Amino acid sequence: MRSNRREFLKQGMILGGTVLSASIVESLAMKIGAGFIQQARAEALTGESDPRFLLNIWINGGPMRYSFDQWVKIYDGDNIVTNPYVSTAFNFSGGKVAGLAYKTFKYNGLNVPHIFSLPIKNGQGGNRNASDALNNMMVMRGFGSAFDGHDTNALLVQVPVSGLPSLNGLLADSSERLFAGVMTGNNNVGFTSSHNKAGTQVGSGYVRELMAGFAQSSAIATTTAGKEAYKNAYENAMSYLKAYARSNRLGAETLNKNLENASVKMKQGISDIDGFWDAAVNRYKNAVEGTARMSGIQGISEAPVTPSSMAGPAGQFGIFGFVNSGGFNLQRNFTLAPDFDMREMTSALTYNDFYQQLALAEYCLTKELTASVSVGTSNFNNVRIRTSYIAGDDVNNLFVNGGNLAFSHTDMDGNTGAYTALLLTHNFYSGILAGILEMRDRLQTVRRASTGANMWSESVIQVSAEFARNAAMSGQSSGHGYPCMVTSAFSGAIKNGPYVIGNLRQNAGNGTNGYGAAISGYLSGVPSTASATSTLSRLMRVESNPWENTAPAMISFNESTGVITSLVGMPKVV
Repeated sequence: MRSNRREFLKQGMILGGTVLSASIVESLAMKIGAGFIQQARAEALTGESDPRFLLNIWINGGPMRYSFDQWVKIYDGDNIVTNPYVSTAFNFSGGKVAGLAYKTFKYNGLNVPHIFSLPIKNGQGGNRNASDALNNMMVMRGFGSAFDGHDTNALLVQVPVSGLPSLNGLLADSSERLFAGVMTGNNNVGFTSSHNKAGTQVGSGYVRELMAGFAQSSAIATTTAGKEAYKNAYENAMSYLKAYARSNRLGAETLNKNLENASVKMKQGISDIDGFWDAAVNRYKNAVEGTARMSGIQGISEAPVTPSSMAGPAGQFGIFGFVNSGGFNLQRNFTLAPDFDMREMTSALTYNDFYQQLALAEYCLTKELTASVSVGTSNFNNVRIRTSYIAGDDVNNLFVNGGNLAFSHTDMDGNTGAYTALLLTHNFYSGILAGILEMRDRLQTVRRASTGANMWSESVIQVSAEFARNAAMSGQSSGHGYPCMVTSAFSGAIKNGPYVIGNLRQNAGNGTNGYGAAISGYLSGVPSTASATSTLSRLMRVESNPWENTAPAMISFNESTGVITSLVGMPKVV
């Protein structure tokens, strides 16, 4: 009978607490080394490779995702009912905007939203193709819950079945890392482990806070004594690994094959944090913020975008925002001035500390310090607007000459209209996509210690939220889309993508807007959040799927070819 990997790993680190007391640096080095040995033993015992690493990007508030990964018409024959919010581009005529359009292009047989046909920024500020992400992408749509509420659905998305682990908790239970899981940002993380492991919540100190018990500052690390401490820690830990690899103990052969990778990880894991941090943050800021602020983009901002040039009620040019100026501190709806060029809205768009969070994720993943990292962002921050004068409305009149809202909500319950939403969400998700590809670039340059494969193929990046939007046909409001959920996954392990799983209702009252539909032969009713987590687990290379009895995975995944096969038929609009 095959041994159980998670039961083996549950026994804990081989070295226990006795060997790890020499110094804080040597402690870190020996813990990293112990992790390599533990994984080699587990692989030798069970014949299975480590699970993949997970980076979860949580988009707090549940903004609409039609321009990014909420794909409603993937085949030419899909008979959809048009909703203005579902638009992915503007129609331009005579040098100005004439209306909205659901614009796609063909990629590997699917109709893919316009955003993926466009240039975005890399970490050095140069251009790259957004389509670079498509080969390695899977979209899961058409699932949901029966309950409203941000907190309720955040929990259901992350811990879909009470008494079972979260996905990041399952990964922690299936591997042995310095940290069971690392969480930062506004991500509503529900970390639940069957082995009572705990995730590490990191605040504004980021990497320095995470590694405070181990890392030395530049001032110490560059001194003779500091350098000697790092050198000794590395040499002592590597001596232990080499001795183990030469022995006849369990996992020695596996470890011996990967000593070079272990050496690289060891050096990285105890290296000076300060030498990494600023450059990494700047790279992600260049990619994410640089992309979000781009203008002159074909189909989006190639010419002035003014309300007066477009047909539609004023509410479709509204925005729900937070005001913190002129003595006012409140939230309310605004209507943009008819001659305001809406391209200015995103000219100074920011993501708060999302760049730092991505840098933290890169540090943790490339050094294999944890099984999963959860980061998060929320709200369209620093949005520029201009309004028309309204007698007696002092708040509105703060912006008659233009001004910046502190933020416009990603929780789009207010009257952020279809035209406004398209421009905001397109630029926002373009930035997210640029961050994903910058992370891909870095992961591709690093080899996993246990397999020798590049970390891009050994990791999965998931973009998720508590729900999407049940956008109204009026184009003037969008409610909570708890029956309209979607998530996407990116990994170098996936080949020949993109892949789409799940059915949509043609019209549940608001046209084809992502509302989930039942799948013939798969359970009853709309697939649940457990269906999504169960399906994603197939990509994670975990030993067992704890959600299989509740909601079987909807795909099979060929590890050799990287091909995803649907087990529930072709995705449809029904």
